[in-house]
Amino acid sequence: MQPLQRFERLSRIFIDYKLGRTKGRIMPLRLWLEPTNTCNLKCPVCPQSTDVTTPRGFIDLELYRTIISEARSFIHDVNLSHRGESLFHPNICECVAYAHAAGIKTRIHTNGTILTPELSRGLIEAGLDFLSFSFDGFTREDYERSRVGAHYDETIDHIKTFLALKQRLNSQEPFTVIQLIQTDTKPYALMTGEKQAFLAHFRGLPLNKLYIKEPHNWGGLIPSETAHRLANNQPFSPCTFCWYALTILWDGTVVPCPQDFYGVLKIGDAKESSLADIWRNQPIVDLREHFVSHRIQGIKPCDQCDRLFRKTVLGIPTVNMKEFLLEHLVGYRFLKDVYRRQWPKTGK
Repeated sequence: MQPLQRFERLSRIFIDYKLGRTKGRIMPLRLWLEPTNTCNLKCPVCPQSTDVTTPRGFIDLELYRTIISEARSFIHDVNLSHRGESLFHPNICECVAYAHAAGIKTRIHTNGTILTPELSRGLIEAGLDFLSFSFDGFTREDYERSRVGAHYDETIDHIKTFLALKQRLNSQEPFTVIQLIQTDTKPYALMTGEKQAFLAHFRGLPLNKLYIKEPHNWGGLIPSETAHRLANNQPFSPCTFCWYALTILWDGTVVPCPQDFYGVLKIGDAKESSLADIWRNQPIVDLREHFVSHRIQGIKPCDQCDRLFRKTVLGIPTVNMKEFLLEHLVGYRFLKDVYRRQWPKTGK
C-alpha cells in the first residue's frame, strides 16, 4: 500500500470517526494478530501474572495464512504480539515472512528473554519491520522487580547480540525500540543518570529509539485511579480502535481492541467468518454506536478502560499520534532518521 493510498484511507477513517459513522465503510489499517498467549514471565503490570484459567495455545498456521491472505488488500501493518511472548511460537519467522511477502509491515513486541542468535537472524532475514523490547527498568533492581522471572544482564546481552547482528548484516530493518513503562517516582536527576548509564550498554549499536510509556489499566484488570474518571465526569473520547483496527487471538476469537485481555467482547471468529464480514456485522456496529453516544456503562471491559480519558487533539488521542502518522504516511525510514539524530550515541 503506497503512502498516498494510506493517507487517503486514514483521512476517510478519521472523517467517519469524527462524524460518528458506525457502519465500518473503511476496512481497518492495523491488526493485532496473536501468535500465542504463552509467556514465561509474571509481570505486575500484566494480567498474565494472576491468570491461571485461560487456555494457552498457538495460532494454527493455516488460520494465520487465511487471515493474512485476506488482510493484504487493506492492512498496512500487523502486530504479531498481544498477551504472550510471541517468540515462543515455533513458526514465528515463517509468520513474519508470509506477511512480508504479502506486502504487510510486521511488528513484534517481545520481552527478549528467549531471543537466540539463530532466532535473531531468522527475524531479520524474514523481513521484520519493527521490533520492540519491553524492558521496564534502567537498573537491575528495577528491571527484575518489573519483569519477574527475567535476568537483567542476560536480557541486555540478548538485545546487544541482536543489534550487533543487525549491524553486521548491514540491515536497516527492523526498526528497533526499547520500551520502558514509567512506574516509579524517582527524582528526575537520578532517572536521567540511570537512563544514560543504561543507554551506554548500546553505544555504537543500531538502537533506533528508547520509549518511556505511561502504564494503562488493561481495561480495568490492573488497578488504576483513572478507571474511575467516567463516573467523575472527566473528558471522554470514543475508542479509536473500533474504527481503524482489529485484534485476533490465537484461537481465532476477534475482539475490537487489544485491551480486551480475556476476549470478553467477542465480535466474531476468524475461523468462521471473513474479516470484512466481522468488521461490518452488528456486534461492532453496535459497539461503535455506544461509543458515539457515550453509553458504555455495563460494557466490559470498555467501561473500566482508562484509555478513554487520554488527552486528545481534534478528538484523536495524542498518545503515539506523531509516530502513528509518520509510520503510515512516511514509513520507518523517516523514523530512523529522526531517532538517529535524537539518540546519536546509540544510533548506527
